[in-house]
Amino acid sequence: MNHFKTPLAASLGALFLSCLLWLTPSSAQADTLEVPVQVGLGPAFYFMTGPIGDNQAPHYGVRIYAKAILKKRALRKVRKKVPREYRKLLRKTDELRIGHMLIPESIIISPRTQDVGMFGMTWRFIKLDIPLLKNPRLTVGSGLLLTYAFIDVALDAEGRRNNPLLAEGTTHFLRPGISAAVNLEIPVTDAFLLSFGWSSGFYVPQEIGGSILSVGNVNKGIWHIGEAYGLLNFRFPYKTRL
Repeated sequence: MNHFKTPLAASLGALFLSCLLWLTPSSAQADTLEVPVQVGLGPAFYFMTGPIGDNQAPHYGVRIYAKAILKKRALRKVRKKVPREYRKLLRKTDELRIGHMLIPESIIISPRTQDVGMFGMTWRFIKLDIPLLKNPRLTVGSGLLLTYAFIDVALDAEGRRNNPLLAEGTTHFLRPGISAAVNLEIPVTDAFLLSFGWSSGFYVPQEIGGSILSVGNVNKGIWHIGEAYGLLNFRFPYKTRL
């Protein structure tokens, strides 16, 4: 347990600072800070529980990564913005990554190949990562997320359904959830990195064909979405005001 005490405390401080920086407006007199921004894009593969997963696995989409990276030098400049009681939590933090809550983390783009077509997005609002390795960077984490997916179920050419639990028609899947994830990031050069990972999202069950306001049967709906992904990441310098 002591092995994770320092990374967890530092991560909590980083999470607090991340929220603070997004909520604090910039001013003309603010200090200018140049930080690297990492942008990544790559394929994603989704595995659903229930009749959707029984019908087709995987579904397809795109994973997105867009975060500013604050190293120790930058953290020293912004630490004064954090209340004194939280500053010591950041002293053991090697870097802090800040994303924007309006940028989706995943986009589902999966036209119907059997009975089900699916299109949607997942946003992650709060994420807590604990580093296990520095180089390559291996992290495990958890966070709060929101997923919307438009699910279209159609009968086959002979008017049959491959799975009787699939209700013909459309479903608007909309659920908050909790994620558990692991990510491996491998630097190829200072400006180019590869990353691979898995994320599991756990949701209140919603049945296929059911309302977003109702709680569904776990055997007839979606309560878990697993996502495997790979990313090509690029870093470039960016100037911002604090």
